[in-house]
Amino acid sequence: MLDHPQVSRYHAMIERMGVGRYRIHDLKSANGVFVGNKRIERESWLKDDDEIQIGPFRLDLKQGNIRQMEDRGMRLDVLHLQKWVSKEKNLLQDISLAIAPQEFVALVGLSGAGKSTLMNALTGFNPATHGAVFVNDIDLYKNFDLFRNELGYVPQKDIVHAELSVYAALDYVAQLRMPPDTTPDERHKRILEVLEDLDLTERKDLPIHKLSGGQLKRVSIGVELLTKPRLFYLDEPTSGLDPGTEYNMMKLLRHLADQGRTIVLITHATKNVMMCDKVIFVVRGGYVAFYGPPEEALIYFDRFRTDQERREKDMEFDSIYIVLEDDKRGKPTDWADRYQKSPAYQNYVVERLHNRRAAAANVGPDTIARRVSSGAPTRVNALRQLAILSSRNLNILMRDRLSLALMLLLAPGIGLMDFMWGRDLFDPVKGDPGKIITDLAISLAVGGDCLSDLAVIRAEPGLFGPVASDATVSRLITVLGADPDTVVKAIAMARKTTRLRAWGLAGDNAPTAGINPAHPLIIDLDATLVTAHSDKEHAAPTFKKGYGFHTLCAFADHGSSGTGEPLVIMLRPGNAGSNLSLIHISEPTRPY
Repeated sequence: MLDHPQVSRYHAMIERMGVGRYRIHDLKSANGVFVGNKRIERESWLKDDDEIQIGPFRLDLKQGNIRQMEDRGMRLDVLHLQKWVSKEKNLLQDISLAIAPQEFVALVGLSGAGKSTLMNALTGFNPATHGAVFVNDIDLYKNFDLFRNELGYVPQKDIVHAELSVYAALDYVAQLRMPPDTTPDERHKRILEVLEDLDLTERKDLPIHKLSGGQLKRVSIGVELLTKPRLFYLDEPTSGLDPGTEYNMMKLLRHLADQGRTIVLITHATKNVMMCDKVIFVVRGGYVAFYGPPEEALIYFDRFRTDQERREKDMEFDSIYIVLEDDKRGKPTDWADRYQKSPAYQNYVVERLHNRRAAAANVGPDTIARRVSSGAPTRVNALRQLAILSSRNLNILMRDRLSLALMLLLAPGIGLMDFMWGRDLFDPVKGDPGKIITDLAISLAVGGDCLSDLAVIRAEPGLFGPVASDATVSRLITVLGADPDTVVKAIAMARKTTRLRAWGLAGDNAPTAGINPAHPLIIDLDATLVTAHSDKEHAAPTFKKGYGFHTLCAFADHGSSGTGEPLVIMLRPGNAGSNLSLIHISEPTRPY
């Protein structure tokens, strides 16, 4: 019997077929059966010395006997990682590391140095473009499904629902992530174990929004601990915590590593880095300036301090940042070259990687990295997912009285509008588009809390599939913000194309249908005043003795049976006097 949250109640069966022939069946398990690092489909024939993996357990077949292999923990070997985002820009500069099982490693460095990029490459969620990452001598990128359930990742932003209690939040996650044949008692037992590890037992019935910052972060960690991952990544778990809470958080992570996990975390807080086994210092451009024990890092960087700096204070981790930020003491390439010539590089990278398997020996800086995956596993079928998520959402709504009241009032409110505005609201001839848009706007405003944050969606890949990283989204926003004129033109073109398509489908009911000198298309121009509190964002003094914009709106007239269809709105600076009709007429003729 294999007792683990990743193992289904009826996971696999091995049967003997005659003399010396064995066959293994996957009994529709949630997390699959792997033979020789490959997930089997329903069944597979076994041969002597085959390695079988069920959850975290490794078994081998030897002369007709099945035996459990020794748990060796999770070793992480990183070889020649590069991350090219364009032909000219590389975010990771030929990085090689070796992290032993059960080591607690801090990833630190200057802002914008590439810590998150390196972390994403190590997790396999956003792989490097060149190089390879090996877990226990197996290529992570090429065998991602094998390790998917062994990885735990806690993002910087907390991804739990603040309205739920601590226990309820963990229970819903456990229902989604643990095998569907897990009994309520087994799930309850596992949740209590996690609460005990995180020292949250006395807070289990408290709403999450009433927790302190440190306790909230512990709940986020607990979400990932439910399935007992052995390779654990955390992005700035101590961010925003006071010194005492930060110390307790690092102490907790040290305890989790001692239980058998390999932990890598990004942190800017260096006061408690001495609790870690190793520290990785990354400098701008994606270069590694040091990797080794934290006490050796102090000695290594102290050589680059001046005599005056040594007299002023003893060497601390904060002093390393000062040294690395000073271009006079070395550029990023200089720090990388110095480290690769140091004893630390030989001891903690070269010698550790020397004994790796031959499969990794052919990996170099030019090796193309590609992740091979069959997609996110379906731990729970679609109907059960719907039931769990609906139950969670209902629980959240019952605790959020305001949202519940707005949702309950939405349907009768829209029904009342329909009663007041008549039954012809959606009629293709007599309908009123303006009132329809009002209906939609109210519906969106009331239902807006249904929109999910990127981090919440990304935390459940089994439900939503792959989601762009924060860095990718940020780069997209940066690109759009760098050229607003092009973006505005693209949006205008998209709107124009959509409008022409809609008018084409409308046929005789389109505003442009049947236009001639006797029946011209009438464009209504409406000038209105939008007030502002100050002269920011090009707001100007208005005739009402304040600041604002003199907005000009153009509508395609739908005739007496309906309001106009908005075509364009121009945000003009305010005017100290009333605008003349001549100005309103001349504005639409300007080229845009």
